[in-house]
Amino acid sequence: MKTIEDIIACEVDAVAAAPIAACADVMRRHFGPKTAAVIFYGGALRDPAPDPLLDFYVLVDDLSVLAHPVARVGAWLLPPTVYFMTVTDGPAVHRCKVAVMTAHDFAKGMTAFAPHLWARFSQAVSVAYLRDAATRMRVIDALSAAVRRTADSVRPLMPPIYTAHELWTRAFSESYAAELRPERTSRAAEIANTPRFGALSAAMFGADRKRSAARARVAWGLRRPWGKFLNALRLMKAAFTYDGGLDYAVAKIARHSGVKVAVRDSDRRVPLLGGIRIFVEAWRRGGVR
Repeated sequence: MKTIEDIIACEVDAVAAAPIAACADVMRRHFGPKTAAVIFYGGALRDPAPDPLLDFYVLVDDLSVLAHPVARVGAWLLPPTVYFMTVTDGPAVHRCKVAVMTAHDFAKGMTAFAPHLWARFSQAVSVAYLRDAATRMRVIDALSAAVRRTADSVRPLMPPIYTAHELWTRAFSESYAAELRPERTSRAAEIANTPRFGALSAAMFGADRKRSAARARVAWGLRRPWGKFLNALRLMKAAFTYDGGLDYAVAKIARHSGVKVAVRDSDRRVPLLGGIRIFVEAWRRGGVR
């Protein structure tokens, strides 16, 4: 039977689509030789659409690749730091959201209390650039740890008999509840509905579910306010680094919840306050939970 590492290694070694590889090449050159890996993930990978915003994580050796000292401090205190980049690829122009963090912090995040990284990277990704064989193994180990962490966090909450789809739906539902997310309530079930999660679950059979059910409930009860708090801090930090962040936020809220919030000129002049206003309005209208 294949191990989780075997399954993840096959995904990591798959050739990235040409537009994704082109974006990764630009990011690698932009951040220089300390770039260890470029990982493409998110909604545009799962559900390709015309002119999507492409989500990337760039893993680096250290934060000296960030030009501004404030950005370096922010990335150290609360990784990742998020930027907006446009990549010209022949006649096409790709819009990219680029999250930058050290490879060390990325690996450490897979065992963190908050689910921000491990729930996200238990899902399928496309690894568009790897610097060397050692980095490849480090990424495989991190992504495998994310799968285990996500499944183990909800396994104690499951009934004696359950399907892989039910397990991963519960995992993503719990992780969404610990973030400021605009997704529909059915989104977790949609993401979990792939044969990939059945294969991953088969590679993790035999764990004890009942022993730590109470502990798991307490952990998720604490993760919800803590995860939302961290998410809010990251959004405020992104107001200073992410060009077009307000437009991205309202577009994502509208796409996933149907709630449309207008960005005012005053919001653009003071993005931090504008982001707070938009969040409050979206939350009041049910666009963010």
